[in-house]
Amino acid sequence: MKNVNDKIKVYLITGVAGFIGANLAKRILNLQNEKIHIIGIDNLNDYYDVKLKEYRLSELQKFDEFEFIKCDISNKEKIGQIFEKYKPDIVVNLAAQAGVRYKYLPESRNYCRFRNRRNGEQQHPRFSRGNAFCRIAR
Repeated sequence: MKNVNDKIKVYLITGVAGFIGANLAKRILNLQNEKIHIIGIDNLNDYYDVKLKEYRLSELQKFDEFEFIKCDISNKEKIGQIFEKYKPDIVVNLAAQAGVRYKYLPESRNYCRFRNRRNGEQQHPRFSRGNAFCRIAR
C-alpha cells in the first residue's frame, strides 16, 4: 500500500479500466486541488479488448496517486478486505457486465455483483451508484 494517511481523500473506482472509469480517474488525478489517492478496481474481463483496458491502466499508473487492484466485485471477501484496508471516502461503482442479456441471468456473476453492491451501499453510505452509465451491449 502506498503512503495513504488521514489527510488524503481516498477514492475507490470500480470498472476503472473501462472508458468512463478510466476517464473519471484521470480527470480526478489531473485536478491537483487536493491530496488524493485513487484505488482502481477492475476484473479485466475479455468482453472488450483487454489490450485497450491495459493501455488505459498504463496511463493511470503514471500517477503516483493511483493504485490498481485486479478484482471482480462479485468477490465479497476481497471487496470487504479492500474497504477495510483503504477505508475509502468516496466510492464510484462503474463496474458492469457487458452484454445486457447475460446480466439478467440470476446465476450470473452480475447478480452477485448487484447483491454485493447493495450490501456495500448499506455498509458504506458513501457508495455511489454509477451504474446509470453502464455500457449497453450492441
